[in-house]
Amino acid sequence: MLFYKKTVSYQPRIPPKGYSDAIPERFVPDRNLVYIKKGKMPTMKILTRKDLASVFSDNERALEFIKKNKVKHDDIEALHRLVSFINKN
Repeated sequence: MLFYKKTVSYQPRIPPKGYSDAIPERFVPDRNLVYIKKGKMPTMKILTRKDLASVFSDNERALEFIKKNKVKHDDIEALHRLVSFINKN
């Protein structure tokens, strides 16, 4: 199973200083979080490509798919294809 959590952070208003204008308050997109749950294992946060490889360390087909398709830890579409591939086999 693949879980994806979009995160945003709040930046408060910055008052004007000297010749610069004030910056209004806003929400800024942060790093999105990706979690994978495999079988009865606990849900694992995927922060790097090594984390992704460690989740599937016992599945040679999955590791080949990751290497062949150059799956990145933050590319949601590629991760979705990986999970679909694993569930099919």
